[in-house]
Amino acid sequence: MSHLRDGDQRVWYVSRAMPSDRCKNCESRTRLLWPPGRKPDLLALETGSWIDLRQCQACGALWSGSPYEPYASFEYLVLWPADRGAWVQAHAVDDGQLLLRWHGWMIHQHWRALSGDDLAAVEQHRRRAPGNNPVDAPPRFDEREVLNPS
Repeated sequence: MSHLRDGDQRVWYVSRAMPSDRCKNCESRTRLLWPPGRKPDLLALETGSWIDLRQCQACGALWSGSPYEPYASFEYLVLWPADRGAWVQAHAVDDGQLLLRWHGWMIHQHWRALSGDDLAAVEQHRRRAPGNNPVDAPPRFDEREVLNPS
């Protein structure tokens, strides 16, 4: 069992098993992040405050999406490591602020793993919003807030 926590509030969840093969739609087995631009075909499940949860119909993987400035025109998707109920619980803790910090932190941690057009999309965002993007100005989020299953 693992959890996200913010101060004294905790949101518990059981990690989902990842698909065994690479999904041809969302690439969930090999990808943690989709940058602005090209996106997989996903079904909307939950909508929160500037963040949402979507599901790949091909493999069942969950992705959390959030738009970034300027004008909320640069949307990133981050692979959600738990189930739908955990996302709903995490959003309820503080109207999605914990999820938004996690989302930005994940982008900051994993954008360098992108290549080609995906990396170019992140660089375009950085040029368009210098210092006001999750790569150059990540939110304060302590990685210990996300604990791995024990």
